[in-house]
Amino acid sequence: MKILVYDNQQAYYELLRSGFSENAVFSLFNGLSFELADKEYNMIIFFIYDELELLDFIKLYQENIPIVLGLSLMNKYSNFRAQGNIHYLHLDKLKNEIIEDVGKLLKQYLRQ
Repeated sequence: MKILVYDNQQAYYELLRSGFSENAVFSLFNGLSFELADKEYNMIIFFIYDELELLDFIKLYQENIPIVLGLSLMNKYSNFRAQGNIHYLHLDKLKNEIIEDVGKLLKQYLRQ
């Protein structure tokens, strides 16, 4: 499974790369367009640190590829639930819990 990661600070990108050795190849978004992402990648994980990145996500959103939004302060947004192709990743958790949550999503999409 090929996964495109949008992470300006690269901390979660490195966490994912070190946490998964099988079945997943993570590539860091390099600033190019997301237009071809659905042809090259099976999933996008988008880490949002501030409102500007949320606006970037809104501009780049595509319905035809699963997207995981990594957000901190999820308690503030506790009513967020998976909807359509968008899943939410709670970044207020411990690192091993984040890895576990991403692993569950990957398994879900590998079965399809």
